[in-house]
Amino acid sequence: MFFPLLIAVTIPLSPAQEQESTWSNTAHFSWVATSGNSDAQTVGFQDKLTKAWERHELTVEANAVRSESVTGGRSAEGTRENFTVMEPPRETSAENYYLRGKLDGKISGRSYWTTSIGWERNRFSGIENRYSYSGGLGTRWFDRERLQFRTEYAATFTDQEDVAEAPGVDGTYSGFRLTSNFRIGIGEAMSYSNIVRLDGNLEETDDLRAEITNSFSVKMTGKTALEVSLRVLFDNQPAFEKIPLFDVLGVQTGSVFVQLDEVDTIFTTSLVVNF
Repeated sequence: MFFPLLIAVTIPLSPAQEQESTWSNTAHFSWVATSGNSDAQTVGFQDKLTKAWERHELTVEANAVRSESVTGGRSAEGTRENFTVMEPPRETSAENYYLRGKLDGKISGRSYWTTSIGWERNRFSGIENRYSYSGGLGTRWFDRERLQFRTEYAATFTDQEDVAEAPGVDGTYSGFRLTSNFRIGIGEAMSYSNIVRLDGNLEETDDLRAEITNSFSVKMTGKTALEVSLRVLFDNQPAFEKIPLFDVLGVQTGSVFVQLDEVDTIFTTSLVVNF
């Protein structure tokens, strides 16, 4: 259901607006690899595609972070005189993906309407698939070249599938979203941005989520920059994981559901390319 809606959002509004539109794209790339005595690899990618008309703006964002590392130590198989070293396997140790589409339309002055759809996967936080849909209003408090600040207030609908479906947990609910987006230029080559998104569940008030991203970038050339960012994910009611249960003799007697941590942090250093 998500992907047909995303395709529909990207359809141009009218031939006249299509001629007046402008495209922009910003891509982030990061990669870290170690080998030898330690073996690990982390890949990060983020892309933001924007198409602006006179009164409308379309934004499509994609993000992927995946880390693989060797777990466990080496072992040997055979005899003391004749043995084979067994290398431990490389396993996924972290992964987070999201895809979001957003369409804004100017109402008058600083005010605009906004609608969005999104998909997210974060298995290590217990989320197999999370689909979200929103619609609401926004205000552009500042919209200058060196200073931008906007806030948004929207109603949402969320459909979440967990990796381990715990009894009594309902992942489908109506809610609300509050968003702030701030960016400021520092000197001629630096900039700082802060994005805060708060999601609430109207059916269960304790179910609150927050996503906070702080970024600092330094311009290298006309189209490239270096950026460091810290993304903090908070879930007041995190998902569960299913783990085996053993008795005092070490015999497995079943399994239990254990709630995961409330906070995840993702620190990224990346090369930014503007198109």
